[in-house]
Amino acid sequence: MSPASYYFHQSVVELTLNGEEYTEDENIFYYYKPPLLYDLDPREGPVRVATLVSVSGTGFENTGNQIKC
Repeated sequence: MSPASYYFHQSVVELTLNGEEYTEDENIFYYYKPPLLYDLDPREGPVRVATLVSVSGTGFENTGNQIKC
């Protein structure tokens, strides 16, 4: 488990199953401030039809096109 963080930073993470032998692949874990949603439009719609949804808020930095519903 990682502690909560309200500012962006990164840390190298290694894993262990026995507390003695660790991985050595230097995976990066990114901490980021959670986004804050202001509004969704439309707020409801059909389930089986593609619908363009507009999301407004803050904290969506560095997300590129990775956000999906």
